Amino acid sequence: PKDMLTDPTRTADLENAQLARNGSIVRLNLTALIKGDTSQNQALQSGDVLTVPRRQVLTVYAMGEVHAPGRYNLPIGATVLDLLNAAGGTMTNARLSQGRVVRLVNNQPVSIPVNLGDLLGKGEQQYNLMLQREDVLFVPARSAPNDAWRSVVAVLPFLRAW
Repeated sequence: PKDMLTDPTRTADLENAQLARNGSIVRLNLTALIKGDTSQNQALQSGDVLTVPRRQVLTVYAMGEVHAPGRYNLPIGATVLDLLNAAGGTMTNARLSQGRVVRLVNNQPVSIPVNLGDLLGKGEQQYNLMLQREDVLFVPARSAPNDAWRSVVAVLPFLRAW
């Protein structure tokens, strides 16, 4: 099970909760409270309204040789590594050197090479791209042809409708 506080796919913005009481707003950091910061602990009173806003997220996809392919809601500013972590990492059959981020630019698919082997093995951060809405991380199998990422283009309209 994922830790609620570190799960990159959570959509509740626990850090920006608000308690409305008698016409005033008290800002609360529920993550800090859960971690033991008692200064964030407020006894609720009759008429109080506690609001936990939805965190701003971007929807991205992981496909191919990852443990849990699918759609993910990640925080704005998420990177390839964040998505890879959310998808459970790569399979042993993955061809790490041929990873791709497929992105729509002016409604045209663009393939951006992402050498996951160099990113994961050597820490080469130029491959840890900041993701944009609707990006697809594709990790091909070792046996896949070099242009296997093109199969992602065929399913992009279906992913966007998902």
